[in-house]
Amino acid sequence: MVFSCDYLLLWSGDPWSSDNSQHLLDPYSFTHMLHGFVLYGLLALVAARLSPVWRLWLAVSIEAFWEVVENSEFVIR
Repeated sequence: MVFSCDYLLLWSGDPWSSDNSQHLLDPYSFTHMLHGFVLYGLLALVAARLSPVWRLWLAVSIEAFWEVVENSEFVIR
């Protein structure tokens, strides 16, 4: 992973700074975790036959895919 700022912080609290989305945690981390819990809950309803581990894997994968799409050049423009 390449950081545009050449250093790593545990928390970056200013969503308007160039550090945003470049470090481990930022103001959007809560919403990312919330999306994961919601996806897991929806999968528990829709795909109840899947084991909890597979539902977790699928929820994390969907959220990771969305994060890549959300930060793609196409969506940002």
